Amino acid sequence: MTPLVRFVLVTLLCVVAGRSPAWGAGERLDLRVVNLSLSRGVAHLGETVEATATVENTGQVGITRAVVRFSLSGKQIGRDYLIDLGPNARMEISTAFHARPEGRHQFRIVLDPDNDLAEAREDNNSFERMLEIGRASCRERV
Repeated sequence: MTPLVRFVLVTLLCVVAGRSPAWGAGERLDLRVVNLSLSRGVAHLGETVEATATVENTGQVGITRAVVRFSLSGKQIGRDYLIDLGPNARMEISTAFHARPEGRHQFRIVLDPDNDLAEAREDNNSFERMLEIGRASCRERV
């Protein structure tokens, strides 16, 4: 069986089972977060903030249904996203949320948060940015 046929068969079986494929040591994938940007570093309470992350698979095999999770100070933002990335592929993923509660927060993206995938490296699956959330001053409201 050729490597391409094996890849297609394993990927199809995993998709049917609702899982991501796990590869042998010589065929590992490696998901990593390249960058994370927020539409603002300081937001007013209730204001919409958009987060955009660049993620990539630097491994030699593709992946289907990899989980991506966003959180603010440890609380999940929205739902889990499922992404497909081929070998040596890159993509952007975005989410938007309302800024709350007040205070200084760590906004985080994590790839494969439950460590379901056998990866070449696990230490590059997350990225954080700080976000300050406060009330608008009287002068800003006018």
